[in-house]
Amino acid sequence: SFTELNELTDSLGASIGVEPGRLSVDLRVRCLAEDFAALTELLADVIRRPSFPAGELEKVRGQTITAIMQGDQDTRTV
Repeated sequence: SFTELNELTDSLGASIGVEPGRLSVDLRVRCLAEDFAALTELLADVIRRPSFPAGELEKVRGQTITAIMQGDQDTRTV
């Protein structure tokens, strides 16, 4: 779960990032060298078996809609 993932990375002083794009996905791991194998394995698990909790999807959906609406008001974006 999201909470378990955060607790694990926090306990190691590490971070995992997944940034999806339209044509690509960027993956990022920051950790101590001795934790790299464990974090890489965890990242592989997240990629192979993602979970999409309804609450998190709704939160991201709202953020995306807000960003689009803000872009519509920004002359540089338009």
